[in-house]
Formats: sequence, C-alpha cells, structure tokens
Amino acid sequence: MNAQKYILLVVAALLASCSGNEEKNDAYGNFEATEVVVSSEVSGLVTSAPVLEGSEVVEGQMLCTIDSLQNSLKVGQLDGMREVTSSKKGTIEAQIAVLQAQKQTVEKDFARISAMLKDGAATQRDFDNVSGQLSVINKQILQAKSQLAGIQGELKSITSQQSQVKDLIGKSVLKAPIAGIILDKYIEKGELAAPGKQLFKLANTKSLILKVYVTGAVLPKVVVGKRVVVYIDESAKSDSKLEGVVTWVSPQAEFTPKIIQTKEERVDMVYAVKVEVPNDGRLKIGMPGSVVFQ
Repeated sequence: MNAQKYILLVVAALLASCSGNEEKNDAYGNFEATEVVVSSEVSGLVTSAPVLEGSEVVEGQMLCTIDSLQNSLKVGQLDGMREVTSSKKGTIEAQIAVLQAQKQTVEKDFARISAMLKDGAATQRDFDNVSGQLSVINKQILQAKSQLAGIQGELKSITSQQSQVKDLIGKSVLKAPIAGIILDKYIEKGELAAPGKQLFKLANTKSLILKVYVTGAVLPKVVVGKRVVVYIDESAKSDSKLEGVVTWVSPQAEFTPKIIQTKEERVDMVYAVKVEVPNDGRLKIGMPGSVVFQ
C-alpha cells in the first residue's frame, strides 16, 4: 500500500510539473518600455555625439552638441547694442533731470510774477514771458520722456533677443530627458541637425510594462493599483516569479491579437491591460510574460 501511495504521489508531481503555470496564468503578453524620442530644436553641425546605442544614460546627461558659434556671436553683438542704447538712456534721463530743475525755478518766477501782476508791480509782458518759458520747458520734458520711452522699448527688445539667442545656445546641447538606454541613434558627429529632426530614441528600462489581454471573465479581477504576480521564462521547464502593479485597463474591448496564445477562440473580445514590473536586469523589451491577478 505504501508503494502504491508513493507511485501516486510521483505521478501527481510529474503532472503538476508538466502543467507548469499554464493553469495559473490569467493572461499573456510582451514587455514594453516607455520610449522617448529626442529631436533637435536648432539647426547646425553636430560637433560631438559620444553616446552609443545600448549605452545607459542618466537624466540630464549630455547626448550631443550642435555648433552654436553664430548664436554666440549674435549675443556679443546684442551686448554692444545694449551698451549703446543704455548710454542714450542715461543721457536722456540727465536731460530730464536738468529740465525738471529749470521748471522748478521758472514755476517760482511764475508764482512771484503772478502775485506782482495782481498788485500792479509787474506788467502783462513780464507775466507772458515767464508763462511762455514754463510752457516751453513742459514741452521739452514731454519730448524727452517720449524719447526715453522709445529707448526703454529698444532695451526691452534687445533683452528679449538676448534671451532667445541664449535659449538657442542652451538647446545646442541635447541632454537625456530620462534615465534609460539608448535604443537608436540617428545622428553622428559632422552631420547636420535641423529643427524637428530625430536624433536619439531612449527607453526607460528601470521598470517595464507587460501588456496583456484578458477576457471578460477575468476582467473583474483586474483592478488598477493592484499588485499581481508576473511570470517570465527562466528555462525551458521553469519560470521566474516577479511582482507587478496594474497601471492601466483599456475602457474598450477589442478582438484578440494574433500574437496572444489563449485557451479561448481568437475571435473572443478582450481588454488590454498594462502591468508595471520593476526590472532587476532580467527583463528585456519584447520578452514574453504572463500574469496572475489573484
């Protein structure tokens, strides 16, 4: 009897090992990565492009540089224009200060002669002369202030141009927007970059997305934010177990993709689901995987 029990246990173990995770798995799919395409925002000759395809980069790392000599020269030219215009502004401000001082003196004379005219101690001619002087000074002040406003507008325009050119110089150094791996490199040193031209494609491989498809029967078990079990092939007969989090569930059903192997007919309607899985180095883009939601 003991021998029979032993044989039965061995057979059961063999059947379990042959079935593997087939009965456990709720869905199958392939791993994807968040890809970012880095494009040029300026035109010019690429002066350096040291990173290679397959290289790991950190966020903010320099990917390539584009010639910015002309923009640097433009900055120098604008600096000179700003100095000249600032000098004009100072001259006009000094003129206004002198005119304001003259106005104060004439206003005192105007008040004194106005009082004397009432007492008969001054003539109408004296009053007209001082009144005319005050009117001329006011017009000169208005004209000077108008010139000053024009100069201030020029300075504002120069400052704006300087900011634009400096921004272009900054954009001549392309940096990695995320940490990841260089999937594709479309430019080399000595080639010409242009606005909108794609230069690099990066992928965040710190965590990958397992995109799977589930049937309506499994859908109630799928909850965004829920932790799930993920399996990847370790060998021909065994799997590795990982943990992931459901990050997205398609709001609409679609026909089962041909690449997905399921027990149901391919004409069944399924829902796409994305599971984020931290990458310990074993996960690769395009690698197959399966998931268990409970």
